[in-house]
Amino acid sequence: MRPAKGLIFDDAPMIRTLLGDILSNMGHSHQAASSGPQGLEAFDEAAAASRPFDLVLTDLGMPE
Repeated sequence: MRPAKGLIFDDAPMIRTLLGDILSNMGHSHQAASSGPQGLEAFDEAAAASRPFDLVLTDLGMPE
């Protein structure tokens, strides 16, 4: 399995850390965002730079 690049966005720091640790322990890299707008910005920037994320984990019930 090749390493994946993940994006985690969640407003709960503990959830971001847990998911990031899981991805790291499995040999994957990740970027974390603490809000919906911040996560969408990271997603758009990666796509515009032709380096899209392989995986996105998000909390669908966040404010904003």
